[in-house]
Amino acid sequence: MIRSLRTRHRVMVVTVGVIVAPLLIAGLLARRPVPRMDAGPVVPVAKSQHAAEGLWGDLPLRTTWSAEGERLTVRIEATADLTLPDLLLYYASSTIEGASLPQDVRLLGALEGARPSTVVLPAGGEGSLVLYSLAHHEIVAHVPAALFSAGRES
Repeated sequence: MIRSLRTRHRVMVVTVGVIVAPLLIAGLLARRPVPRMDAGPVVPVAKSQHAAEGLWGDLPLRTTWSAEGERLTVRIEATADLTLPDLLLYYASSTIEGASLPQDVRLLGALEGARPSTVVLPAGGEGSLVLYSLAHHEIVAHVPAALFSAGRES
């Protein structure tokens, strides 16, 4: 009796193996590709474009800005791995004092690894761009927005 059960079990396992393996391969081949977002929104390149490194202290960030009329676009991208966790980019219209954020800040976005962040600054040029580490609850660096406005030539 055991011998007949073992034979039947062997036949069932081989049959399931022969049927499931091709179904698994067919399912893997029929999958849709994973959608990827490699870059941020496309921002048209302005006539006058400026670039600088070292604006953010020791952070390996390259900053490119361009002005077109009243619109001032700033693009920040990491040139090396950022070791600080959870970096957020804010615009503060008041002066920066201490390591905490002022009350009048506006979140512009997050700085995520190698993906560049492109933001449009409010008109006026007063205030600062602030990099804030959410994990450490402190301001990492800040740059006056007037620095970007001074480069306007159009």
